[in-house]
Amino acid sequence: MNERELIKRLDEQDHAFLRRYEQYLEQVMTSAEQLLEKSYTMQQIVGMPFYATGQLGRLLAGYSQDVLATGQAHAAILVQDLHRRFASVKLSQSWQPWFLRDIHLAGPLGIDPETFWLDPTAALTALEARENMLAGDVEGQLWQEVRKIMLQHLQNGSRKETIAAMSNLAKVNVRRAELITTTESTYVYNRGRLAGFHDADVDYLRFSATLDNRTSAQCRSRHGLVLRMGSAELSANIPPLHGRCRSVLSPLFSKYQPEYITPSSTDWSKVAPLPKGWKVAA
Repeated sequence: MNERELIKRLDEQDHAFLRRYEQYLEQVMTSAEQLLEKSYTMQQIVGMPFYATGQLGRLLAGYSQDVLATGQAHAAILVQDLHRRFASVKLSQSWQPWFLRDIHLAGPLGIDPETFWLDPTAALTALEARENMLAGDVEGQLWQEVRKIMLQHLQNGSRKETIAAMSNLAKVNVRRAELITTTESTYVYNRGRLAGFHDADVDYLRFSATLDNRTSAQCRSRHGLVLRMGSAELSANIPPLHGRCRSVLSPLFSKYQPEYITPSSTDWSKVAPLPKGWKVAA
């Protein structure tokens, strides 16, 4: 499978998840409308537990596993391409790049949850926990909105307005799902790439942003910067750095491309801070 086919597969995975999410949302809305047929008091509605079947968690976990595998496959293609391009490079046995002699980079990370992506089994376990937490947040907020609509229905008794409110809630949640898909896809895909790069002994990474009028200050300020695989800076600079982030980390081999690893390209002191409340977490 080539790079273009992998990107196409990533898009297909996104669309497939959105279709499944819409089906899940239809089930939630149908269940909510069925509740309208029953006579509940305000106290009963307020005390209802939120709608949670585990279905959304399973959908997100399955989606993450697919995207992680795509990221790993893409990493393999990128690494193979670098080896092929530089196959004729002859290095002196005494050769040592200046940056290993003259600059002290941050030490490697120790055993830490943020390095989970280095081990495929640990990665899947961590991703499942992450997606279950996200699913719980989404379902909890969705059910709060459903209860709010049901309480309003009790107050004014208009079924037509209630159904319209349910329909609008579904549309809002589809848009939210699109944002979740974009952000989660970037998150998991980049970690799949990192796992692939680690397995292939890639020693450096280069931050690559999509530069256009939508590029954020966070990504623009990091574009082209280089960091060592396993360095302390890595965990705080793995995309996504904000909602709808399109940036990626690309592989560099110091033995092939030392010209990319310079004092200016390894200086992360001037990058724009992450958005308020945003945390790059494993």
